[in-house]
Amino acid sequence: MILNINDTEVVAFTRKLEKMHRKHLPSAVRNTLNDVALNGTKKNSLLKTTSKKFTQRQKNFFRVGSNVDFAKGWQISNMKSVVGMSDKRVTGSQAIDDLREQEQGGTIDGRSFIPLKGARVSNSWGRMVRKKYRLSNIQNKIVDADKNRKGSNKNQKWVLSSIYAGVGGFVIGTNKIGGGSRILYEIKNLHKKGRGYSIGAHPIYSVRSGRSVRVKSTNFMKKSADIAARDIGFTFNKMAKRELAR
Repeated sequence: MILNINDTEVVAFTRKLEKMHRKHLPSAVRNTLNDVALNGTKKNSLLKTTSKKFTQRQKNFFRVGSNVDFAKGWQISNMKSVVGMSDKRVTGSQAIDDLREQEQGGTIDGRSFIPLKGARVSNSWGRMVRKKYRLSNIQNKIVDADKNRKGSNKNQKWVLSSIYAGVGGFVIGTNKIGGGSRILYEIKNLHKKGRGYSIGAHPIYSVRSGRSVRVKSTNFMKKSADIAARDIGFTFNKMAKRELAR
């Protein structure tokens, strides 16, 4: 939304500021844009919008991850405040990358591994992935049973891969489920049982190479900015009063 300092709602304060030192009107405009931008991200409207659109697995994700590029300088025609999301202060840049697609809709690539309930805190879909199950922490411990050339069938490949990974290791099973996905398991225990093995395995990820996910547009950032900008005239008058009081 654009702040028009010649609108009827704000023109009285604009004229008063123009009669003062030349710094006061630009200062009021700049402070207005920045206050509205902050209200649209860190304070109110973004938090309300995203609470309706997203399951928030990381506490304060949007408050911490939202970012404002503040208006600067003294040239009113060049002033602008830009709102968005930044991956500098939140866990996992993939989450921020995904939000860019969810704003306008599109395809999210790089989703070969999708965490299941077993990978999440309290085994809940609404919680974050446990630290010990993050891909960055386990990727060097993963064994793909399907690529085990020593096994003559799927079961042998699974058993040999589980033995190789060991307790606490991770194995991608050979069996395929819906859509051609397989399951990544954590090996919890291994016991010799007669001529075979008893294997305790905990499912943590759905795996399918090259998978992408199609998402619908949410426009969460645009809606948040629009809500915050509804009071832009009121905010300008407030900032103008501050300048007049100086």
